[in-house]
Amino acid sequence: MPAVETPLQRYFRPREIALEWGLGWLRFFAAVVHSVEEAVVNALVVNTEMVGRDGHRSPALPHDRVVEAMRRAYAT
Repeated sequence: MPAVETPLQRYFRPREIALEWGLGWLRFFAAVVHSVEEAVVNALVVNTEMVGRDGHRSPALPHDRVVEAMRRAYAT
């Protein structure tokens, strides 16, 4: 008896996704890149000084320098 395929497995068949989505993959990957970039920027800007185990200290990044570096990077 063949294994029963769930609706989720049917939805995620690679060949069918490629045919159904077509250029939608490009938009999907662009959205992934954008969300990762935003998460990294948020982590850089919202950081605070942390003190961990055994007194190991991780200083916060200076926000003004982070903003200036981002302005220079995105000005091109």
